[in-house]
Amino acid sequence: MPDTAVSDAEVEAAVRLAETLASSDLSQMHDEYRDALEQVIAAKSGTGTLPATAEKAPASAEVVDLMAMLEKSVQDAKSTCGEPAYPAPTFDAWSWVCGVGQLAVW
Repeated sequence: MPDTAVSDAEVEAAVRLAETLASSDLSQMHDEYRDALEQVIAAKSGTGTLPATAEKAPASAEVVDLMAMLEKSVQDAKSTCGEPAYPAPTFDAWSWVCGVGQLAVW
């Protein structure tokens, strides 16, 4: 491993972090994930019941087409700049992958 310059402030911060973590009382910590996992394991082994699941948030009914918005924005910008708002050329990715290697404008 190459030698790396470490500042005194970085060393001091690392020492303070290590001291803080070493002085923490881990018995007061609670692992909710572990508890839920143990409940699922018990339920699947037949010795317990599955925990209640949280309700899913309802899906938004409105779907925004970002590409359509972008294309409209570009066309609006071109029309205000005096440039004609032609449809954007499309890239035929299949031809590119198959070795033709050129843009296809339809």
